[in-house]
Amino acid sequence: MKFTQNGAFASVSANTNPQADFNVNVSRGSSTISPASTFLNFDFITVADDNVTETVTIIFGEIPNSAFTGDQTQNMVLDLDTSTLDPSVTSSETCTIDLNVLSVDCGPVTQGVIHLEFRGNGREVSQILNHVEKDIFGPITTIIHSKSDNASANVQGSIFGAPVSRQLALVGVNHNSSIEVTRQ
Repeated sequence: MKFTQNGAFASVSANTNPQADFNVNVSRGSSTISPASTFLNFDFITVADDNVTETVTIIFGEIPNSAFTGDQTQNMVLDLDTSTLDPSVTSSETCTIDLNVLSVDCGPVTQGVIHLEFRGNGREVSQILNHVEKDIFGPITTIIHSKSDNASANVQGSIFGAPVSRQLALVGVNHNSSIEVTRQ
């Protein structure tokens, strides 16, 4: 899937507790499927108390346009109920990894709500003139080309009921950037 990012975006990476990390990138633009769409790249990793079992939830692809609101960096909201994901335009799954026996068991994405409110704080402003990045996470390869105007933001909300409060989020506007996601 290839998605051209041309409009507002919000991004944050943090933890909800010492054993759970997440990464969220949401943006407006167009894709090979839809002329006006909203794209989400999300991963949420939790480690069980025994430090042997990990649970990984991955969502990437188009989400309902209504799930990401706000065009100004001062006020953007991601409010996604994962039960509304369309499997024809979004790849999503939750996998449990047992590190003792090196087994992976995957199934439907965790059902719940991702609700994050981004508020620009004016502490830092930057411009990306030309950025190229390639990330490989298991069977998923992501290639990013970006040009954007960026600003720092605070974010508050919750992911599947776990509270999120972070002062190091990013909001802005993409200018003809692209993200291409392939699954091996």
